[in-house]
Amino acid sequence: MPVVLLAAVAVGYREFRRWKQFVKPYPIDEFTYIVNKPGKAQDGYYLLSPYMVNRWWHGRLMILDGAGNIHYQKYINGSAFNFRKWNLNGHTRYTYFVNDAKVQHSKGIKLAMGYYILADSALQQIAKIQYVPLADTETIGRQGFDMHDLIMLSDDHFIAMLYRTRKVNNIPDSLHPKTGIQVAEAVIEEVEAGKVLWHWESAQFPELYGTSLENNKYGDTSVAADYIHLNSATIDPFDSNLICSFRNNDQVLKISRRDGSILWRLGGNNSDFKLSADQIFLRQHDIHYIAGTHRLMLLDNGDSLTRPYSRVLEFKLNERERTIDSFSSYRIPEGFAQYMGSVEKIGNRYLIGGGSGNYILEVDPLTGEKYFELHSNLSTYRVYRVNTVNNIGAQLDK
Repeated sequence: MPVVLLAAVAVGYREFRRWKQFVKPYPIDEFTYIVNKPGKAQDGYYLLSPYMVNRWWHGRLMILDGAGNIHYQKYINGSAFNFRKWNLNGHTRYTYFVNDAKVQHSKGIKLAMGYYILADSALQQIAKIQYVPLADTETIGRQGFDMHDLIMLSDDHFIAMLYRTRKVNNIPDSLHPKTGIQVAEAVIEEVEAGKVLWHWESAQFPELYGTSLENNKYGDTSVAADYIHLNSATIDPFDSNLICSFRNNDQVLKISRRDGSILWRLGGNNSDFKLSADQIFLRQHDIHYIAGTHRLMLLDNGDSLTRPYSRVLEFKLNERERTIDSFSSYRIPEGFAQYMGSVEKIGNRYLIGGGSGNYILEVDPLTGEKYFELHSNLSTYRVYRVNTVNNIGAQLDK
């Protein structure tokens, strides 16, 4: 067989294997769980989208009542993530992310890429939220959003993020980059009515290469260096700029929504705020403001070598003086959540989605009293709690 034909067959087979992992023939992973501490059935609902880590060919949306009973379950062809509820201009909306095998997935980075679904109060689809390319932006393959975060501002106005594989030539010489190195660049875009209003690219800030603490082998051209790993964003309610979490830098950045400049850095090896030993966070997720306050909260995942346990942290920052006005930490009394996860403050309680720790916990951090505790065989990227799901009737896909 001619060499060219053999090469074509080999490439075709590799593409088939890549495609095959996303499609239907694989059996659906059963979701089994134990509720160690059930709450009251009438005490709200939990939104989750459990899945088997690194399997992206199917997923599910689930709503559990306060006692842990399944109120709603729907299977999704392509793993689902980040299932949450919004109030947009007085209308109830839901969004969730779906992995799409047809878009570019960075080689060596196990990360879902695809699109979001916007749904109404009955979980009926209104729109598909997809990446809007800029005319002057070079990409390798068809691009999609990633599963990490979405900020909905109205039905057709949102902020989303993605990883874009691209070759770069601006890595400082001190980091010994190899010619042809590719990175998984973090990109944020704000879109309204189908038009990009604002766009941010991490590769425009070469200083971020040097602050990376993981996946930063700039001499390895076989994979794209996931040097920064943007995993959440929130809008500062006081000045409308973005606060973003970069896992692989152990750092939170404030980014201007006017010109894209970095306004300050919290954590990492060049923090603008001096942190005590207890205030240092590692591989964090889910940065956001506690509702109605100017206190930042995050899930401090920890690190498997230096601190293999997870915490909830709260910071009140003095941005003018670059000091920390107040701080609190809570060590989570569950297994190590090395990857993913979320935390939400509801009154005095924390609702913690344990990510790869495979648990959900609602707890009072002051007394230690558990109001809800669930352990399962599947992971959840995030978990949200809502008071009502009025228009979503009981449904169970089988």
